[in-house]
Amino acid sequence: MVVAYGCILPKSVLEAPKYGCINLHVSLLPKYRGSAPVQWAVLNGDAETGVSIMQMDEGLDTGDVLCCEKIAIDPEETSGQLFDRVTAVGARVLCEVVPAIAAGTLKPQPQDHENACLAPMLNKEMAEFRLTESAAHIHNWVRGMNPWPGAWFVTSGGKKLKVMECRAVEAHGEAPGTVLATKPLTVACGEGAVQLLNVVPEGKKPMDGTAFAAGQRLKTGDIL
Repeated sequence: MVVAYGCILPKSVLEAPKYGCINLHVSLLPKYRGSAPVQWAVLNGDAETGVSIMQMDEGLDTGDVLCCEKIAIDPEETSGQLFDRVTAVGARVLCEVVPAIAAGTLKPQPQDHENACLAPMLNKEMAEFRLTESAAHIHNWVRGMNPWPGAWFVTSGGKKLKVMECRAVEAHGEAPGTVLATKPLTVACGEGAVQLLNVVPEGKKPMDGTAFAAGQRLKTGDIL
């Protein structure tokens, strides 16, 4: 039984147990094979994800699926919050599936490999976003990169500003980066705007966006 192991087991190990090796994967396979399935579900703005119990083979999350359960994703949920929920569901489903495996009552279902997609490991560089992107994309990026590595962008002053929480709102006509309000700090994007609710300035501690705006003496019409 394998959960978040991170290595592919050799054939000799896979064939050693009486019932083979099983894996709990926190996505609805074949979607999001790989090391960061929860994060990519949030980054892509998916409405649901799930858990899959898989009979392991020599591939990367390519084995037959024994059981799966869907889980709705809240539109404001971070990947950290979602991870806590899916792991709890996964533990329950795993406990239900093990006796069924021993009893031989489960029928393995082959994955649809043509519709598979990967969920590669995150890094700090890919956490960057730009205010020229849509507010919806930025909102998902911030949620998906929370708690690690934390989504960030470079301000007009050349400083890195990490955003740990934001909200997408409607806005029209202003250039990306334009400050639309300071309470809460609201900034125009390529499409719509984002309220920056919790930020981490370069070299400083986390603070709410309104406090950051006050400290930077930002006013409506400035370019962040």
